[in-house]
Amino acid sequence: MEILRSLNPNAHKKSKQTFNSSDTDTKDNGIINIIDFYPSPDKYHIVMELARGGDVFDRLAKRKVYTEKHARDLAKRMLESIAFLHSKGIAHRDIKPENLLLMDENSDTQLKLADFGFARKFNMDRPDDSMKTKCGTPAFVPPELVLGRKYGPKCDVWSAGCTLFMLLVSLCCAGGFIICFGVFIVARVMCFAHILCTLFMYSVWSSPIQCQKGW
Repeated sequence: MEILRSLNPNAHKKSKQTFNSSDTDTKDNGIINIIDFYPSPDKYHIVMELARGGDVFDRLAKRKVYTEKHARDLAKRMLESIAFLHSKGIAHRDIKPENLLLMDENSDTQLKLADFGFARKFNMDRPDDSMKTKCGTPAFVPPELVLGRKYGPKCDVWSAGCTLFMLLVSLCCAGGFIICFGVFIVARVMCFAHILCTLFMYSVWSSPIQCQKGW
């Protein structure tokens, strides 16, 4: 269950809403399903699918790195989820390991995409310059967003690539050991500089996985 604070004081007066998880659009599209929704005086309560495996970031912390096979299978599932969203005219805008939930404790790749706090609909007729809000996690945002330019749903593809890099080498691709969460200004600036210059940490690749650099 996820609890969201209500921004609308009258929102709790709305009736209970339920969502049909058997609908074709929510059956198995790689998106976490909402089972039920109900309000209380000061919160929204959202009942979601149970992801018994936690998130990919925690799994990566235990594994240290993903094998090429597991990273490939996870990337395929992640990109299928993104493709489904984009086909509906929605950009996630915060793809990262913490937002990929594993549905099974014993599976490293059976995932669903969650956390749509930054998601928004984009103009499907002119997708590449339909958004301008700066949002997301610094280490996973594309150069266009850093430069303050308009961008499109391809921002999710960039973030997916950064996520895949992290799975394979257990480091953030933009800045090596600097994991940027906006806590330290210097780290954030260095992180954005790496993104703009595309200075990815290829030196961390060990010889057995050189072929993966071609991905």
